[in-house]
Amino acid sequence: MSREQTTKQYDAKKGIAFGAFAGFIGGIAFAGVIMGLSPLLHLPTGVFLDALGLLVIPNAVQDAVLIGTTAFAIILIQGIVVGIIFGIVTSKSSRLHLSSKRKGVALGLATGIIAFIVIYIPMIYSVFPTLLSQAVASYPESQLSMFGLSNYTLTVNRNAYQEATLGLGIISYLVYGFIMGGIATLEYSVYHFVINQRKEENATKGAIGKSQ
Repeated sequence: MSREQTTKQYDAKKGIAFGAFAGFIGGIAFAGVIMGLSPLLHLPTGVFLDALGLLVIPNAVQDAVLIGTTAFAIILIQGIVVGIIFGIVTSKSSRLHLSSKRKGVALGLATGIIAFIVIYIPMIYSVFPTLLSQAVASYPESQLSMFGLSNYTLTVNRNAYQEATLGLGIISYLVYGFIMGGIATLEYSVYHFVINQRKEENATKGAIGKSQ
């Protein structure tokens, strides 16, 4: 395959489209992992999403649906944006082309770690502890009581909280990166398969036409 053909197969437009879709799917997986973080920290399921929603709409404490929807939208937007950046970067450099599953997953994991450092860590060390306390305080008592936490307040040791959330955060971003990188690579594989099939069909038709 010539360099020009390779460039066309890995151009920025495809990178953006494939990366956005892969990031969207990875974002859904990320939200699922985040939902599973709360019980591990002995908090109500969904409280992390509530805290994330309060980051954008701090005055909607009592509207659980709006807060949850907003949080989910934030996660999906983050996933899509990171996926687009991933798609552009991997399409621009020939060394980073997603030419194999192993390479795609490795690059996806690396992207997840970078996103964790750039996005998650600053939030965990700045506004998130306060938002989490607010989310717990405003969480429905019926939900809290299911976990035996009807009178719960966020009084855990700050260092212990940060260690736990950082550990669970890196797991979430690694899952995101793994899925995002794998899906983006799969998209390229399907695209290349379709292109090669078309080339073979055209070549066959051309050979038949010449023989006639």
